[in-house]
Amino acid sequence: MKQQKCIIYSIFLSIILIVVLGGCQDLFTTGLFNALQTNPENMSADQLVTYGNDVLTTGDEEKMEEVYEVVEDTLEEDPDDPELNYLAANLAAELSGFNDLLDIGNLSSYADDNDALNEIIDIIDTDILAEAAEYYQEADNNGYELNAQDNICCGIGLLLDSIGGDLDNLDTVDIDNPTPEQEEAIEFIEAGIELLSSEEFGGLIESFFASS
Repeated sequence: MKQQKCIIYSIFLSIILIVVLGGCQDLFTTGLFNALQTNPENMSADQLVTYGNDVLTTGDEEKMEEVYEVVEDTLEEDPDDPELNYLAANLAAELSGFNDLLDIGNLSSYADDNDALNEIIDIIDTDILAEAAEYYQEADNNGYELNAQDNICCGIGLLLDSIGGDLDNLDTVDIDNPTPEQEEAIEFIEAGIELLSSEEFGGLIESFFASS
């Protein structure tokens, strides 16, 4: 049980740090968007990346879904394109509701309550978040340098997918002998926390785990 609680603390510490670092909606923004009427199906890969990043800034779910479908189709022709994989990951992360967690207040207060944590997790479409994780993996495997938030989102997506999206199943995770997916999930989460563990955030990390 202690090992499973450590995973919970890691997940929600990560989200708390994202809130601190990212503010309200700054995780996946690239600039103002001025061409919502553009048809993404007629774009080159480079144009699609630029357009997709602009769509992300609007918060228009319908447009994001449209671009996501086109990006998925484009990736079938070129599955190793790191920029397209990264765009697909960001779109899927946004569509999954992962960023809605930023609207929740003191997440650390939920860390000892699995039922409350599951209510928070219910905000997320874990299937789409798992897709985001896969695209982050592909981007990473093809040379795209993931930032802290990307690594954490990827890790959480993989971990939740491995336990069916239900924190009550955390007791099935054997830290000493995790499944390959769980091992990779933990590696991504740890990589994200390490990137956030600058002098600025180190004290927060230490105090959070000390309280556990």
